[in-house]
Amino acid sequence: MSPLVLHHALRADVPTAPRFVLVVMALHADHNARCALSLRELGEMAGLSPQGVSDALRRLQDAGHVILRSKGAGARASVYELASPSQPPPVPGSVLLEIDEPVSAPGRMESRAAPAPPDPPPVAPDPGALTSRHVRAVLEAARVDTSGEPDLYWSRHDHVRDLQDILNRHGLTVSAACAALRAAPGSGRIRRLTALEAALKKGRA
Repeated sequence: MSPLVLHHALRADVPTAPRFVLVVMALHADHNARCALSLRELGEMAGLSPQGVSDALRRLQDAGHVILRSKGAGARASVYELASPSQPPPVPGSVLLEIDEPVSAPGRMESRAAPAPPDPPPVAPDPGALTSRHVRAVLEAARVDTSGEPDLYWSRHDHVRDLQDILNRHGLTVSAACAALRAAPGSGRIRRLTALEAALKKGRA
């Protein structure tokens, strides 16, 4: 995952559902800003129906935030490339050339491009930047038993929304909530994050 790609996704000028799909794709993108996820996987992580994911992807492609590089078939996921602030949005139908070493013409002085600026330091998540990683951090702090849940159950958008509501009600950051939950007894098995509010109050007492 590239911090620049994630930074761009969080601030994309698109409606909420497409932006959340873009953030999920950025979190799962490789170092080339490419993401291979099926509609089912994107839907489970974004809390959207397959039709909702398709609509979101169409909006993102129309806005130039993603481009379909390889269409999936059967169990094979489609491959999308995400734009980042360091490059213009990819042009549909363009061909990417990957060159291992620069080649200069004989007898000419090789010109070297200026080095790219370093990635910006990580930014602390604001209320609009919560992801399933923050949900996982809270679950670990509360010592919740997640062994019986499907792999993507706690990545759903409704759990991210629950966490945001809890933080707003108690006026806490994710770090402060985790500290309070570590000070409370373990919570065992739960189905929604709202079940942690009692433990949160005990940990802050």
